[in-house]
Amino acid sequence: MDAAPANRNWGRRGTNYGVIARLKPGVKRSEASTEVAALEQPVLAGEIARFQGMPPRFRMSMRLDSMQKALASRVRASLVPLWAAVGAVLLIGCVNIAGLLLAQAAARRREIATRMALGAARGRIVSQLLAESVLLALGGGAAGLVVARVAIEGLKRLGMEGFDLWRPVQLDARVLLVTLGVTLAASVVFGLAPALETTRLDIRAVLLEGGRGTPGGRQRRLRQVLVGGEIALGMALLATAGLLVRTLEYLQGIDPGFDARHVLTAQLSLEDARYRTSASVDGLIRKSLDRIRALPGVEAAGVGLSLPYQRPLNDGVRISDGPRSGEAPTDMIFVSPGYFEALRMRVMSGRTFAERDSAAAVAVVNDAFARKYLAGENPLGRHLELGKKQAEIVGLVASTPQHSGLFDLGPLAPTPTVYVPFAQAPDAFLPILFTWFSPSWVVRTRDETPGLAGKMQAAIQAVDPSLPFSSFASMEDLRWASVAHQRYLATLFALFAGLALLLAAIGVYALVANSVTQRTRELGIRMALGATVRNAIEAVVRPNLGLAVVGAGVGVVLAWFAARLIQGLVWGVPPHDPRTVLVAAGMMVVLSGLASVLPALRLMHLDPARVLHEE
Repeated sequence: MDAAPANRNWGRRGTNYGVIARLKPGVKRSEASTEVAALEQPVLAGEIARFQGMPPRFRMSMRLDSMQKALASRVRASLVPLWAAVGAVLLIGCVNIAGLLLAQAAARRREIATRMALGAARGRIVSQLLAESVLLALGGGAAGLVVARVAIEGLKRLGMEGFDLWRPVQLDARVLLVTLGVTLAASVVFGLAPALETTRLDIRAVLLEGGRGTPGGRQRRLRQVLVGGEIALGMALLATAGLLVRTLEYLQGIDPGFDARHVLTAQLSLEDARYRTSASVDGLIRKSLDRIRALPGVEAAGVGLSLPYQRPLNDGVRISDGPRSGEAPTDMIFVSPGYFEALRMRVMSGRTFAERDSAAAVAVVNDAFARKYLAGENPLGRHLELGKKQAEIVGLVASTPQHSGLFDLGPLAPTPTVYVPFAQAPDAFLPILFTWFSPSWVVRTRDETPGLAGKMQAAIQAVDPSLPFSSFASMEDLRWASVAHQRYLATLFALFAGLALLLAAIGVYALVANSVTQRTRELGIRMALGATVRNAIEAVVRPNLGLAVVGAGVGVVLAWFAARLIQGLVWGVPPHDPRTVLVAAGMMVVLSGLASVLPALRLMHLDPARVLHEE
């Protein structure tokens, strides 16, 4: 079931509950969808909202999806670009092999021409060359499986769990069959063209050349097109990786608004029948914090329904007074006195919560709330409608990055937030609240305190032996986990881009090295007639630099389409950022230039006299 605010400015929809149903035999999905849609009663949302003690500002809807679609919808947005990147790297590798096969075929022109002159059929030679290509591909596929086994373990450690996969990822029979199929298909598709091109030659001309000639212009142009395609694809991957890396930098560079050093957090589930009133929850928090604050080395402690870098409660308030009164969708975090002090959140004006606020209706807002709804005006003294209560704003604090569902601001963003004391939480709302959230105890120490987790566990169990902390984490751990998915994608795309750069450089290097070998006689004669070594190197390198520029230009176009594919994964930087694209294009041209120059430097040792003597 989807729950979404009635006001469209609240942001994106959210799914709170899922129901699994099996259709009766013979019932079509369209018929079942019609029946499910008939169950959508606006009064139902109103009843739930009143049960929670809130105004009925939510709309409920129910949608029928296939189970496969529902399970895969969360990972599809990330896996589709990854599959595209894998396909691009595979294509670059296959194109590279095709170019190398063409270069190898150029060195075997005389052998093939001799066999054809002696009566060998063209089909037999093509079959032999294709068999060689298949054997080469099978060897590469087998080596790839060995690498994949190691790579999968590395991907798991990197953060594969961020995809919420419901089945273990492992090399099974299906993966082996798919790998075999892709390997055979690639070997046939990219091995057949070079084989056909190799047998398309003038037997008489090749035999008269005595092995000193060069392949025809058609074959050279084909290799140049292949290398240009490698450069274009590699440049598009590099630009895509650059966007994801810059997104990761943006998310990691967001001002935290608090001091994360020497802070330990612990989660505790309160989905317990004994904690169904704000008084019982407030009592547990007070007693446990008193014991924790008494521990050696503890400087401050507090409790929050959620923490920075986590998903807060998406709710809303109504601004009661002032020129900008009205509905204000916000994140809402219930906290205890000491929460702000434990995090050392920057207090910009006013004050934070004190013990005396248990009976008073008060609230603290962050500067993102003030900027969005109060145009930056001083919020102190304003009043907010929190359910049936009027709460006075008594403090303004700095915004913290949160994984909010409001406004579609990305994985982390400083969103408008209202902080309310736990003691003011409506009793009727607590059962649902603690179903969705597990409160976190936040403890700040003066320095590193060994054994603090065990002491905190003992403190909470001294208050309630049946309530152990379920997990402990530092704020740095939470920050790291909040961008784990973006780090995973950025790392993978960077690896793919690096591999594409390497393959493209190999392609350019092989093209120039083969050109130098084939043109040794021509260049030796030109040098004997007065050309310098520099002239000879330029004659070999210049066409390939032009090829790199053209390939990078095509890559700019491909990068534009790639950016559209990953635009849902890019935050804090324009999806079609010109600086990223230009840097990627420049890197590709420079690398291609280096790959062109290195084999051309062999001409520095070319002896024109020896070349003429061999003639």
